[in-house]
Amino acid sequence: MHRFISLAVAVISVSVARSQPVMLDDFESLEAWTAIPSDGVTASLQATDGVEGKALKLDFDFRQGSGFCVVRRAVPRDLPANYRFSFFVRGEGLPNNLEFKLVDPSGENVWWVNRRAFTLPSEWTRLSDKARHFRFAWGPSGGEKLEKLGFIEFAVAVAEGGKGSLCIDTLTFEELPPPEPVTKQPRLQFSSTSGDAKEITPDESGRLQWSSAPSDVQPVITVDFQQMREFGGLVLEWGPDGYGTDYDVSVSMDGKDWEPAAAVRGGNGGRDYVRLPDAEGRQVRIQVARTSGNDRVSLNGIRIQDAAFGESLNAMFRTVAGESPKGWYPRYFLQKQTPWTVVGVPEDRNEALVDVAGAVEVHKAGFRVEPFLRIGDRLVTWADVELAQGLAEGYLPVPSVTWRAPGLELEVTALADGEPGASEVLVRYRVKNTSSSDQAGQLLLAVRPFQVLPPWQDLYFSGGVSPIHAVACDESGVTVGSRRVAFDPRPEKAGATAFAGGEIVEHLAGGDLPARRSVEDETGLASAAARFPFALEPNGQYSVVATTPLHEGAAAEPAEAAFDARHRAVCDGWRTELNRVRLSLPPSGQKVADTFRSMLGYILINADGPAIQPGSRS
Repeated sequence: MHRFISLAVAVISVSVARSQPVMLDDFESLEAWTAIPSDGVTASLQATDGVEGKALKLDFDFRQGSGFCVVRRAVPRDLPANYRFSFFVRGEGLPNNLEFKLVDPSGENVWWVNRRAFTLPSEWTRLSDKARHFRFAWGPSGGEKLEKLGFIEFAVAVAEGGKGSLCIDTLTFEELPPPEPVTKQPRLQFSSTSGDAKEITPDESGRLQWSSAPSDVQPVITVDFQQMREFGGLVLEWGPDGYGTDYDVSVSMDGKDWEPAAAVRGGNGGRDYVRLPDAEGRQVRIQVARTSGNDRVSLNGIRIQDAAFGESLNAMFRTVAGESPKGWYPRYFLQKQTPWTVVGVPEDRNEALVDVAGAVEVHKAGFRVEPFLRIGDRLVTWADVELAQGLAEGYLPVPSVTWRAPGLELEVTALADGEPGASEVLVRYRVKNTSSSDQAGQLLLAVRPFQVLPPWQDLYFSGGVSPIHAVACDESGVTVGSRRVAFDPRPEKAGATAFAGGEIVEHLAGGDLPARRSVEDETGLASAAARFPFALEPNGQYSVVATTPLHEGAAAEPAEAAFDARHRAVCDGWRTELNRVRLSLPPSGQKVADTFRSMLGYILINADGPAIQPGSRS
C-alpha cells in the first residue's frame, strides 16, 4: 500500500461556452497601483521587464520580522457566478505568504487566495484562481457572496520575512461557465484484458476486476467521463496480480491531445492517492511504464476525487486518514481537536510543540517526531492507548505525555535547555513494564512531514502538512535538511521512504522499516523511522532520548546519560523563576495557583524581546 501526490499539475481550459480573457492590467504603467506597507516594513514600486513589455516590481524588507506590504488598485466590475483571474509572477526572497485579494467597493470586505510560505519562482510563472478558490477573509458582511468588485490587492505577508522582491505581469479576468453537474457514469477502456471484456465500468463505489494481458508489458487505462468534468485526483486500488511501480497520468479534452498531469515513480502497490489540483477535462489516462515484475497488472478499483481533494495537501490527507486505520495519521486529519503545549527557554525566538499524544514538532512549520510501539505483530498508536498529560511538579513548563496499554506504559517527557539563540529540545521516551511477566517489543520513532499545529490554525501560515523533500538516516540519528534528530542509544535499525513507496506508518504496520537509508521526494512527503527493541522484566524500564537543536544549523548530540541531570537543572531554574511571587491560597485553590505560575512560564517562553507575544505559532 502506498500514497502518492502529483509531481506536476495539468490545468486544462474548457474551450466552449466562455468569454475570452479580459486584460485588467498589462503593467505598462504603474500609476493605478499604490503600495501600502505595515509598520516596520519598507516597500517601493518600480517598473521592470515583464513577460512582454513592462511589469510591476515590489521591493520589500521585513525589518522587524513581522508585518505585510500590499499593492492595490481600483478595478470596479460586476462578478459573474464563475470566473478566473490569472497573472504571472516571479521574484526572490525567503518563503512568505503571497495573498491575492478581491475587495468590495466599500473597501471593508475581503476575499482572498492565500499561498502560504510561497517561494517565488525565479522565472515567470502563471498562477490562476477560480471563484471557488477565494475564501472570505474579513469584513462586516460576514462572508456574503461577492457580486461587485471594487479593488484588487496583491500582498506579501511575513512567513520567514527578510528582504525580497515580487514581480507581477499580465493580470487577466475570464468569465467561466458554471461547472457541469456530474450526470454520467465514467467508462473505462483498457489497452488489453486477460478476459473477454473490452470495457469495464466500475460500480458506484469504484470497484472493478481487471487484469492486463500477459503480452501487454506497458498497459494503458483510460477513464472517459463522457462529459466535461473538474476533479481533484484519483484513488487507484491495485490488485494482487501485479501493479504499476512507474506510471504517468495525463488529461485530455478530446481523447487526442493529452497534457501531462502526474508521474508516479517507485510505487509499491496497494492503494495510490494521485492528487491533481484543478484538473479539468473529458478523459484521464494512466500509462504504466514499469510493473512490479509480474507478467501483468491488475486493478481492483478506481475512484474519481472531487475538486476539493486536490486543493491542498491537508485536504488530501483528510481523505487518506479517513480511509486508514485510526491512529496512523494525526488526529486533526480526522477533524479531532489536537491540544498542544509549547516547550522552550525564556526569551528565545524558537520553541517546540508537544501535542496531546506525545508528538513533537521540533521547530516552527517543521516536521514532527512521533512515537509508536510494536508488540508482537501489532502496531500500537495513540488511538490504541489511554492518554494522560501533565507538567513537572504540576506547574513547571516541562510537559509529559503517558501512554497506558495493558502491561506497558510509554512516558514522553520534553524539555528545552540552553541559552536563547542556542537552545535545544530533548525528548525522553521511557517504556515501563507494568505487568508481572516479561515484556518484549519495539519503540519506534517516526520523523514525518506533519506539524503538531493543526491545519485550522492558519492566521499567518497553515498547520498540518510540512514538506520533507529529503531525509537521511545514519547510525545515531535522522537528518531533515539542516535539522538533525540525534538518538541515544543508537537505533537497532533506521530507514527512509518516499511517499510513493509507502508512508512510513505503512512500513511500521507491516513489521519492518524501509531498506533505504536516505531518500529525496519531490512531493515533499518523505518520512523515516528508527527502531529500538526492548525486553523488560517486571517493573523494568527502557529509555531513548531524542535531541534536536531549536536553531537551524546547530549540532545535535545524543544525550541519554545527561537527561536526568538536565531535567533537574531545568526544573530548578523554572522553580526559581516562577516562585519570585508566592500566592497564599487555601488547598482548594492550589490548581489556580499552579495555573497562574504555569502561565507566567509560557509568557516568558513566548516572549521575543520586551514584547509579550500571543503565542509561538499562529
